[in-house]
Amino acid sequence: MKSKITTHLLALTVGTIFFVNSIFIADAATNELFDLNTKAMDAFKQGNYELAIAYFGKIIQLNSNNADGYCGRGEVFSYEKKYAEAIADLNESIRLKPSAYAYAFRGEAYSQKKDTAKALEDYTESIKLNPNNGKVYFLRAKQYFHLHYFVAALADCNTAILILSDAPDTDGSLEMAYFYRGGVFNNMRKFDRASDDFTKVIQISPTNATPYNLRGWACLWMGKYDKAIEDFKKSIQLNPKDELPYRRLAWIMATCPDEKYRDGQKALENSKKACELTAWKEPLDLITIAAAYAELGNFEQSVIWEQKAIELGLKDQDSKDSQERLELYKQKKPFRIKMPIMTK
Repeated sequence: MKSKITTHLLALTVGTIFFVNSIFIADAATNELFDLNTKAMDAFKQGNYELAIAYFGKIIQLNSNNADGYCGRGEVFSYEKKYAEAIADLNESIRLKPSAYAYAFRGEAYSQKKDTAKALEDYTESIKLNPNNGKVYFLRAKQYFHLHYFVAALADCNTAILILSDAPDTDGSLEMAYFYRGGVFNNMRKFDRASDDFTKVIQISPTNATPYNLRGWACLWMGKYDKAIEDFKKSIQLNPKDELPYRRLAWIMATCPDEKYRDGQKALENSKKACELTAWKEPLDLITIAAAYAELGNFEQSVIWEQKAIELGLKDQDSKDSQERLELYKQKKPFRIKMPIMTK
């Protein structure tokens, strides 16, 4: 089953918000418009997006000033990944009758087109018009998160959780708000709070591999190595095609300051598995192989693999750290991760 965390996030915005009949009926000039709207709704619910688009097109033909018709068709275009068409329809809907719904949908279309600035503007306008929609706060938090604006992301996640906790989590929005807040806490080095949020996600979706992986990372930096290993193994069990938990499990087994958690041979096996899944092109996986060889005392191989990682290209701090490890291996010394790092 595809993870909720990787599915199309339009489903988590506001659901079928253009199906609010009280709004549409107020605009419906004729029974024909109402009938077309009902047919469009049914087609959308059945996943027949082309038919839904056709019905909304007829609504617009009958009444070119019907903002809800443009909004509805714009949302369906987004589900079809026709973002340019979606934005054009939502522009018209907003011109005719600005609504929180239309801004939210257009924001998501811009998000899918990687236009973060416009997505943020639209989510903000949507929130101004309807400050009680927790799903839009979550979507804006997602944009802030990817921009590394973690303080702003945290504020929006908190608001989303506060609002969404008052109702059943029927579409996964609350789960996603906890997930992103956990990610924010991880990046802010508040690992205990990150672990708590990922635990909430696991309680909601116990077969989802990703939160186990992320909680394991938080546990690693809190020095809870046994819990980290347990979570990485669970993540691998649930999704054996994801290289990241293999890499992280290998990293603990190769570099943990507590000897009882180190196992050079298993570290080498897991790091090789990670490399296989990334076609040996991810430098962080090669770094892990180097650490595994160092734990086994094979420093010649450690130097070779660390150098290969450097040649593949590393960013900023990773590059600096890699050079320091390379010097250690040349001195025939293994690498050990630093003591737990946590910000209160």
